[in-house]
Amino acid sequence: MTQSGNEFFTGYIEEVQTYIPTIKKGIEELQIVPDKGELFDEVYRLVHIIRGASAMVGINGLSEIAACMETALDKIREGQLALSSEAFSAMQTTVECFDYYCRGLRQGTSIDEKLLLSLTVDAFDKVGPGTGEALRPAEESILFAGEEIPLASSLDQELLDEFRAEAEEHLESIQHSMQFLDSHVVGMVRVSGELQEVVRTIRRSVHTIKGASAVIGLHDLSAFSHLVEDILDWMYESATVIDHRLVDPLAEALDLLATMIFTPASFDEQRAEKALAQLHVCMQELQGETDAEASAGDGMVSAGVMENIPKTTAVPEMVSSGKGKGSLQGSLFSEEEQQQLREGFLEEADEHLQELHKSMQVLETQIEAEVALTPEHREEIRKIRRAVHTIKGASAVIGINEISSYAHGVEDFLDWLYEGAQQLDPAIVNILAESLDLLGQLVVS
Repeated sequence: MTQSGNEFFTGYIEEVQTYIPTIKKGIEELQIVPDKGELFDEVYRLVHIIRGASAMVGINGLSEIAACMETALDKIREGQLALSSEAFSAMQTTVECFDYYCRGLRQGTSIDEKLLLSLTVDAFDKVGPGTGEALRPAEESILFAGEEIPLASSLDQELLDEFRAEAEEHLESIQHSMQFLDSHVVGMVRVSGELQEVVRTIRRSVHTIKGASAVIGLHDLSAFSHLVEDILDWMYESATVIDHRLVDPLAEALDLLATMIFTPASFDEQRAEKALAQLHVCMQELQGETDAEASAGDGMVSAGVMENIPKTTAVPEMVSSGKGKGSLQGSLFSEEEQQQLREGFLEEADEHLQELHKSMQVLETQIEAEVALTPEHREEIRKIRRAVHTIKGASAVIGINEISSYAHGVEDFLDWLYEGAQQLDPAIVNILAESLDLLGQLVVS
């Protein structure tokens, strides 16, 4: 497929491939304990994400295969189909189709989508009728972009309100940053300097929303945020130029992200698919045009011209949350103020480093061999992650980018450990301990 060389596209396929072992393991465990509802829910959730996200990025064949399995799982949950050996066999067949499809996309080989879909349909057609009794009593729920999220009994309203309050701050920062892009991206411009920093600001806000939504169980929101974040990753890390063709669908995608947070029932999946599809097309076109423009040597707005374009009054010089440039460099602060900010940061960071080391001592004491992650372990990881997140944000605000960048990498590892890892062993604990020691050394130095 023509998209196979696209970094965002490849990243998404890699993401799907990380789901496959989890789905396989869930199916195997369900065969042993078929009445374990949380296992069934996890398999369903991942298949649901593959179906929806694949449609959004234009991999319709994979989306259709996942939709077939999702429909069958719905019927099994409702008691219309039996959770039998035939059902497990059909699930395993579908997962093998996922794997084959993804490997084909990554290798650039031809994929017979109709054959793979036919294999999935035929496999589920062999599943016999169920007893008519649902796997579990239906809970009162609200619709969240196609996914059912339990009401306050499972998703505490106070927790949801707190999440939305934090998200609102990030969305305000995103709005300011998008106003900057809208006014400054005139013609084709290089992604460098202040423009690149604004893209980074948007990316960090979306990254935070993605992580927080995953933690409280808003998985559709987290999945959509992940898709948007991948595009912003490409803009920040790989793109050399952008133009307004990219800004408009990005604004649309970010508006839809806000809709998912505050009015999920109004989320328009077709609009989301269209916005993401437009972004992918723009990414491919810009990648191709970059080489052509570099050869021609014209049509590009230089960094010097960018600096002379008047800034809109709605967008002050800012890096995050619209609170100013976020750096101690320049004339924003006097030397005395800079020193006071550094001292305040060091005092606060020291407190957080002490807290995270307490949690590390708990993990180092308890993890003497490979073990399954328990809720107690995850709570200690959550405390560490929160401390690192605070250090990262505070260091960024006062312009200590070395600490902020390193802490961001550590936080990404902790995100995976808290949200995705199932096992924990001494080797992982040692890696984390060494990473946190280095963070502490950076703070002290």
